[in-house]
Amino acid sequence: MSLVVTPHYYDFFSRGLVPTVHYWPINEHKKCSSIKFAVDWGNTNTDKAQEIGRRGSEFIKKELQMNLVYDYMLHLLTEYSKLFKYKPVITKNAVEVCSCLGKDMVKEYKELSKVKGPSQASPCTMHPPFDDHQLQALQNMKLNLTKQVEFWEAARHD
Repeated sequence: MSLVVTPHYYDFFSRGLVPTVHYWPINEHKKCSSIKFAVDWGNTNTDKAQEIGRRGSEFIKKELQMNLVYDYMLHLLTEYSKLFKYKPVITKNAVEVCSCLGKDMVKEYKELSKVKGPSQASPCTMHPPFDDHQLQALQNMKLNLTKQVEFWEAARHD
């Protein structure tokens, strides 16, 4: 199972991840003891830990398909471009730069992420937004599950 330190910022897919369902929450203020508790709990509850890991993997396989990532990026950049007060242009002497990978890895990464055919769905097929009630219910559930883990950790130390 994955261990996740309480995030301050969320990716487009991570809002749907649920603690103790898709991952084990780690308290950012007590990282060492929280990680130790998670490992001890996982070693004591191997079937449950494996189930959390399996559900997390299934979630990622479903929610991080390249077509969904591309849809998200297109939507994000389209909306972001509406905020510009100027019109960006690519100059004649512009050079593509990727400092994060070596030259061989850039070519391999581009090949792996290349779209190999037309999408079966229209661009930006986004999941419908939560209504306020659904969003509040999801946030409350995630908070309660994280507090349950913190309660278990505190009970172990008493």
